Amino acid sequence: MSRTQSSPLALWAVLAASLLLTVLPLPDILHPLRPPWLTMAVIYWSMMWPRRCGVGTAFVIGLALDILQGSLLGQHALALSLVCFITLKLHLQIRIFPLWQLTMTVFALLAMDAFIVFWIDGIVDAP
Repeated sequence: MSRTQSSPLALWAVLAASLLLTVLPLPDILHPLRPPWLTMAVIYWSMMWPRRCGVGTAFVIGLALDILQGSLLGQHALALSLVCFITLKLHLQIRIFPLWQLTMTVFALLAMDAFIVFWIDGIVDAP
């Protein structure tokens, strides 16, 4: 295998590790400080390997997160799929951004992911 070909093993290993870090139990005091590992991994891999990590990959890993966390089935899958779709649409532009602009773009994508998850929680819990 040459260096230009990408191995899907590295992609799935990182996604599995970030999935485990996401569901790892933490004390209640540290729970608000937990970074969104899975969303950051999906953003990174869809920017770097857009042909290997697509919306389908984000949907599958989001379903796995829904199953492991016991949340509404499809909640994280929808959020990760939308984040991955936007990242794929803008990946050529995002890759040439300066560092501060790249940071703000990733922050906006992470905020969108959190907003979608909280929005779905609000819809489901509504009487």
